[in-house]
Amino acid sequence: MSNPRFDLVDIIQTLRKHGKLLLIAVIVSAMLGGLFYVFGKKKYKAEADFIISNPLYADRNNLFRNRDTRFVDYFGGDDDLDRVLVIASSDTLRNTVAEQLNLWDAYKLDRTKPEDRLKMKEIFKDKYKMERTEYTTGKVYFEDTDPARAAAVANLSIEISENIFRSYYLKMKNNVANSVRERIEEIDRRIMEITEEQIELGKNISKGLGTEEYVKQQTKATETAVLKEQLIKDKANNISILNELLTGVDSNDQNRYVQVITPATPPEKPAGIGLVLTVIGAAFFGFFFVAIYLLIITYYRLLINVQR
Repeated sequence: MSNPRFDLVDIIQTLRKHGKLLLIAVIVSAMLGGLFYVFGKKKYKAEADFIISNPLYADRNNLFRNRDTRFVDYFGGDDDLDRVLVIASSDTLRNTVAEQLNLWDAYKLDRTKPEDRLKMKEIFKDKYKMERTEYTTGKVYFEDTDPARAAAVANLSIEISENIFRSYYLKMKNNVANSVRERIEEIDRRIMEITEEQIELGKNISKGLGTEEYVKQQTKATETAVLKEQLIKDKANNISILNELLTGVDSNDQNRYVQVITPATPPEKPAGIGLVLTVIGAAFFGFFFVAIYLLIITYYRLLINVQR
């Protein structure tokens, strides 16, 4: 049994035969596409650009170099940008943004319910994106039905990423600074102990001791004085190191590790292909699917007739 002939000529003839139906399908699909665009909820995509500063530029080894001069780039590299991208995908950033912008109420979710927390995570996964560009800069996107909210999420996410990224380095500097501060306090206590010993030695020497005992007491007093002098020098050195470590740690310091180049603004146009392309696309898909349906039906009718 042979299959019925159904070549390009037959396809064209079939489509021409059902031209009115195809025209109706195109018109109806185009109208539906236009109505969907006009009355459907429009989504707005806000975006912001930022650069990463090199955290090592403000490090004490580069700020207070004594011998060699090393070139330190102002801008962070791929590794620094990767760390910020990890922060952007973290639960900490998502939850902080949701709390500060009250996204729970905006999306009608309950933060106390596990399923709603999962929905919030999925919303960010679908609508929020932070990525690198070819110029080792970063770009943030957020899509929402409210243009102002979309811009607010994009800008706040950069600010929170900066705070988390910056706090890590500040915490490391503070930890070292606290160790140095404890060492200074320990030296202070030892200096006070030695001072009391010197006072006691001075009283003993003034009592009119014998030659041998006098020499011993005088030698001990000299050793104590030298030790105290060295401790005072160590204390001064540690204070200098502490001042270096605390440089850039002050909350009033203007250094920022994530610098916004272009802040997000509420987009004026909705995201997507626009009304004209939506209508054209809907008309094309309407024509395509109806044409496929007609060709399949026609072919099977021919096949049934041949089998008879």
